[in-house]
Amino acid sequence: MEAKAWGRLKNADKIVEKLLDRAGNILKEESDLRFSDLQGAEWALGAISRLRGLGIITGYDGNVFKPNNPVTQAEALTMMVKAFGLEDEAEEIAKRFGGFYAKLDENDGDDDDEGARFLTSNGTKLPYVPAPTRWALGYVLLAVDQGWVDISEIQPQKPASREWIAKVMVRALGYTEEAESKTDASLPFSDAAAISRDAWGYVAQAIEIGLFEGYPDNTFRPQKPVTRAEMAAILDRFVNEELPDETPYHVEGRVSAVSGSSITVKLASGREVTYRISPDALIVFGKASGTVSDIHVGDKVQVLSNGQGVALLIVVKSKEDSDEGEIKQYRGKIVEISTDSEGDTKITVSVEGQGSKMFKLSDDCEITGVVRDLGPDALSVGDQVIVEAEGDVAVRVTVISSGSVSGEVYGVIEGIALSDGGVSLSVQERSGKTYSIRLRADVRITYGTLVLAPEDLAPGDWIVARLQNNLAYQIAVTSRAGGEGQYILGVVREVSLTGTGTTLKVEDRDGHTYSVRLASNVRVINGDSVLTPSQIGFGDTVRLRIEAGTCVEVHITARYEGPKTVITGVIVTVSTGTQGVSITVKQDDGQEVTLRVAENARITYGQESLDADELRPGDKVEVRVQNQEATEVRVRQRGVEPPFGDLGGSIVSISHSTSGTVIVVDDNGVRYTVPLSAQVKITYGTQELRPTDLRIGDAVRIKLQNQVAVELRITKRG
Repeated sequence: MEAKAWGRLKNADKIVEKLLDRAGNILKEESDLRFSDLQGAEWALGAISRLRGLGIITGYDGNVFKPNNPVTQAEALTMMVKAFGLEDEAEEIAKRFGGFYAKLDENDGDDDDEGARFLTSNGTKLPYVPAPTRWALGYVLLAVDQGWVDISEIQPQKPASREWIAKVMVRALGYTEEAESKTDASLPFSDAAAISRDAWGYVAQAIEIGLFEGYPDNTFRPQKPVTRAEMAAILDRFVNEELPDETPYHVEGRVSAVSGSSITVKLASGREVTYRISPDALIVFGKASGTVSDIHVGDKVQVLSNGQGVALLIVVKSKEDSDEGEIKQYRGKIVEISTDSEGDTKITVSVEGQGSKMFKLSDDCEITGVVRDLGPDALSVGDQVIVEAEGDVAVRVTVISSGSVSGEVYGVIEGIALSDGGVSLSVQERSGKTYSIRLRADVRITYGTLVLAPEDLAPGDWIVARLQNNLAYQIAVTSRAGGEGQYILGVVREVSLTGTGTTLKVEDRDGHTYSVRLASNVRVINGDSVLTPSQIGFGDTVRLRIEAGTCVEVHITARYEGPKTVITGVIVTVSTGTQGVSITVKQDDGQEVTLRVAENARITYGQESLDADELRPGDKVEVRVQNQEATEVRVRQRGVEPPFGDLGGSIVSISHSTSGTVIVVDDNGVRYTVPLSAQVKITYGTQELRPTDLRIGDAVRIKLQNQVAVELRITKRG
């Protein structure tokens, strides 16, 4: 069973540091980590011995551990506090409240712990801790203070049940919110009805992250007391996962040499460490102890030493434990992504039919969608994935579909679903990764300067969706699918009325002009009014629905109100097409407008006259507009002309209009506004990206042709 959830802890590095500091003090003094009474609990031999070496468990007088005794709530909380490196804090709390509890004994006598009792000290609500468990006072109070356990749930002398441990451990590991969302989760156990309602979600979460498994008879036995050996095994899974592979007291690697008195271990870094094997060393093989002669070159081992080259505990991992040398495939959902103290990325996957399993991504782990390579940053919680792993090291991760997403998604709409919950889109990126996106009720949808409704979207549309927790709050349609049953959105450039009907010429935001014949029964709508085709005017902004090659519906989204006299702003793109030169201006209010420059337009910069093709991105302009054409352009300030050749710097602004534009500041602080070619090649290492993948702060090198970026290499992500 895998149980790996340290990644949720914000202070995991500090926990490891405290564990190793304490281990150093103990292991320098101890030469024998055995307890004398582990018969019948050999299955937990390695866990118990390791936790003893790390100072998490101490046992009883006479060098006994009593592994098969039920662990009391006080004992369980004490082990947990030590495993989390908080014993100093526990001792401080014990000093603070010890006097209060001592006075309680004087006044109340030594009562047994029969049910939860609440106490108050200077307004602070405290749990009742009877005298026989007063040794654990600080640990119990700290657990309450940390929110691991509620005062009403504390009975320190009582055996800790499986569901009680599930609740406390899930809270301690930071999964309270997830657990409380699983109160109605389905549990497969035949005795699930025996699980307390307030523990139901915690048991479900504990199963998901691998804290517990059911029994072979398909029961969970929620009220069964957890034994001391079982508690040690639960904690050891987490401690063992978080401990670095190479420390002064703990290493993990493969045996490269072994003799009767020494062992050499080759670490993942390539370094070899040789240990003298203590005469009292405990050697563990799976669920039993062994001897040095049972160790072979190539075995994977974990060694706990005294920091001075003497091995005190050697745990030989079985092939079943390590799964190494064989690539196995796991299918499931990512429930956690974390980075350990060594900077390695780890993903926890809820594997179908197996519970949770954590994988470390190998340095050369291949991460792909169903079509092309992705990068580690493309992974997100909720992704459905296929993991190919050697042991617990992932060598390949294939993303089948995405889970919860925040940020931007650029892709093509594959499907649209309507339900009582609203509108949902199935969107596929170029990588092949598919997202299920639900539209927020107030979602803003635009296509150029047009505002659309959700029902205007259609399969085949390419969109950029901005999301928060898989809810789209803004969608920009970058290109329409066209074709049967689709829409054309644009501005009316001509209305032709003939004896055979009406034909419209409509120009979309990309400058494409469509000649569309209206059906004889065409429906023309403007707000709440139904119009006739003759009432469609030049310059009106329209949405046309096409069926069988003709327009069956005209929705006028904006009436042409005549020329806007003057706009001011900054040119973000300049493009040349069959219709001449067009400019996109980002106005002072942040809105962008694309205008064709009239053939006879007057363009000036101070006393200098310019041609339209001399305008450039970054120019601050004042534009006189008539009939959606720029008839006069006054350049108030020139944008810095990008140099020829390579340009290096950092991106400080990004515009995704048309092909896109970036503003780059070079090492000298000079700002350049650089338009991107429609075929621009963007790379980051071996990954090929899109303009929408660019980030402010990216360090880039840009190859230019005619002052347009044709290749952009990201050297460092912002």
